[in-house]
Amino acid sequence: MRFLRALRAAMGRARASGKAVILAGDLNMKARPRDSHWSFRPLEVPALRHLAAQGDAEGRRLPADAREALEAIAAAWPSVAEALRAKEHRPFETKNSRNGQTFQRWGVFAKAKTGDMVRLGPPFEDEGWARAHFLVDGCGVEQSGQVVIGPEAADATYELQRPGALSAPDLAECLKRLQGVEVAPRALRAIADSFGGPGVAPAIRDWLASTLQKDGMADSFAELHPAAEERFTCWDQYKNRRHENVGSRIDFILVDRPLFERCARRGGDLDSRGRAEPDSAAAALAAATLGGLSQPSSFAGGGMPALEEDEYFAQFRPQPATGMLYTPPQLSDHIAVSLLLAGALPAAAAAASAPARDAETLRCQPHRTAKRITDFFARKPP
Repeated sequence: MRFLRALRAAMGRARASGKAVILAGDLNMKARPRDSHWSFRPLEVPALRHLAAQGDAEGRRLPADAREALEAIAAAWPSVAEALRAKEHRPFETKNSRNGQTFQRWGVFAKAKTGDMVRLGPPFEDEGWARAHFLVDGCGVEQSGQVVIGPEAADATYELQRPGALSAPDLAECLKRLQGVEVAPRALRAIADSFGGPGVAPAIRDWLASTLQKDGMADSFAELHPAAEERFTCWDQYKNRRHENVGSRIDFILVDRPLFERCARRGGDLDSRGRAEPDSAAAALAAATLGGLSQPSSFAGGGMPALEEDEYFAQFRPQPATGMLYTPPQLSDHIAVSLLLAGALPAAAAAASAPARDAETLRCQPHRTAKRITDFFARKPP
C-alpha cells in the first residue's frame, strides 16, 4: 500500500505539471468481477444468506437450480462457519504417485458433521499459508505490516478479506465435506457470475476505484471492450491453466480521461482466431491457445514444449488495436496489452516519449546503464 500511495501521488504531481498520465503494466489487481475466472471470485456468504432470506435471488433471474443452491448455502452456513472457526493446521506427508518422492506439507483440518476431521484445500507449503485459508471472520493488516485475523480485523488499517468471504470452489468444498451439501458446478457458477467479487483485497480494490473515479483515469480495455468475456492476461503455468483459459486480467493501460477521449481508438477486433464472435468466451479460449498451436506441458515432466516458429509469429496481429497480444506461453505467464492512440497528442504526452532525465525516473530505469543481461546480476560495488 505504501507503493500504491506513492504511485498515485507521483501521478498527481505529473498532472500538476501539465502532463497527461498513462499507467501501463502488471498491477496485480482486478477492477471488475469479470476480470477473474468465475472460480476465483469470492462469495460473501452473509450477503448471500440475506438475499436468500429476502427472496432477492429471484430478482437476479438466477436459474432454479442456483436458487435452490443459494437456499442450501444459507441453511448450512452457520454450521460450516462454526467448524471453520475451530479449524486446525497440521503437518502431513504427501507422495508423488509417479516417482514415490515424499514431501512435508501443511493442511487445514476441520470437523465434519459426522464427527470426522477432514482436510480442506490443497497441501500448503508452510503453516502460514494454511492459516491464511478458509478464514470466516475477516483478515486485515496494520500499517506496520502486522496481519490481523478474526473480528479485530474490522479495525485494521487495511482490509484484506471481508468476513464470510470464500472463493466459490472453497465454499463448495466446505459445504460438501463438512455438511454433506453438494452444489452442482453449473449452479455455483451462476451464483458466482451474479454475486461474486473481483477477487482482490478490498484495500487494493479501493485504491484502483479511487484512481479510476477520483483521479479521472480510464481503463482502456474495459472501456473499449465492455462486453468481452473471459479475457485474461495471466494464468497459472504450472497447472496448464492457460489451456483452459482459467486466469485473471491483471495487466492494465490506464489513461487520463481527457487524453483517452481525445486519442484512444478501439481499432481491430479482439483476437478470436476466426473461430467465434470476438467478445465470446469461445473466442477468448481460442486466442489463449493460439488457435490450437499452443500445447500444454506434460505433467510427467520435461518442461514446456519447444517454441515453434508459427507459435511465435501468431502473436502479431494484422492491424493495430486496443486489446491483448497473445504472446506464446513459453515467453511468460502474462501476455501483452495494447492501446491504440490516434490524432494529435498533446505536447506533454509527446514529450513523455523522450528519455526522462529526472532523478526519480532514472532510479527506476537500471536498464539504461546496463550493457549486458549479466549486469543485472553482478555484485554491486562497495
